[in-house]
Amino acid sequence: MERSNEKMPLTFREIFRWLVFAAVCVVIFSFSSRNAVQSSGQSDGIVDKVITLYLDDLEDADNAGAGAVRSLLSFVIRKLGHFSEFALLCASAFAALMRVPRYKLRLLFACVIGLVYACTDEIHQLFVPGRAGMISDVAIDLCGVIAGALFAFLAAVLNRCIKLIETESETMEEKYNERDKDKKI
Repeated sequence: MERSNEKMPLTFREIFRWLVFAAVCVVIFSFSSRNAVQSSGQSDGIVDKVITLYLDDLEDADNAGAGAVRSLLSFVIRKLGHFSEFALLCASAFAALMRVPRYKLRLLFACVIGLVYACTDEIHQLFVPGRAGMISDVAIDLCGVIAGALFAFLAAVLNRCIKLIETESETMEEKYNERDKDKKI
């Protein structure tokens, strides 16, 4: 397949993918812009829902053990938030970079975008009251980036395999139809 030097206009699908990527960036930025009280309130709200749904006994407990579980749950939820935000960021970057023809190169670009955004996100938090930029959060974000990259890559490979199977089955069907026509003659 010959590539021309002319730039092809963006398709609706490509524009949509870039919009999804931009929306994920905006969501991450807005979460990072919340001060410590707002951020803790959001995390505590999620912790309360998890406790209500899954840990009924803990809801009524008024002891140190319950406080420790609540604190641990809050920590895990916060870190899973970091992980999942950046997994989604990397997967959406991979999808938006569809014009990069090689999967490995697209994967590399998506991971670099995710890592750079993770670093700038933590720097941004240095300027938010009560928040701190943490290297450990960048490491968790990077784990999310890698998970998102693997998911996106596997989805792209699976999609390509499905298309190849469909094409091969159509080709086989055409061959059988031709063979049947030859037999009838």
